[in-house]
Amino acid sequence: MVRHTVIAAAHGILSDIAIKKGIKTIIANNERIRKDKKKDYIKIVHEAQNFFKHADFEGDESKILEFIPDLTEFHLYDACLIYQEITQERPMLHFLFMAWFSVKHPKLFESERISKVAACLPFENKMAYLELLPELERQNEN
Repeated sequence: MVRHTVIAAAHGILSDIAIKKGIKTIIANNERIRKDKKKDYIKIVHEAQNFFKHADFEGDESKILEFIPDLTEFHLYDACLIYQEITQERPMLHFLFMAWFSVKHPKLFESERISKVAACLPFENKMAYLELLPELERQNEN
């Protein structure tokens, strides 16, 4: 719960900066999310964020939050996109996380390349992604 709160807060800061710079975020407007899934995605993301921020469901005290731990990954994915747009930097750690996220949630994306990555690096094997980091950073330096 603490991890989600911290990541959601950092995401909120990056989102505020993005809005001031005229940058759209994945939650507000992202072509990578399938149109038929976007409404569900936005609802899921905002429900937990609003609950943790205000500790209520907009007056409906009978409702219970069914927290989905994967929401933290969605906030982090969006934060990576926003950071990259603001700074024009593409850190390798972001690249690896975004590759892992795409493999874990392939139905959200239009690309067929994701299934090829998934065949080599299943999302369940997080360490395999992290083990690629030193080599990717070396290649990026050259």
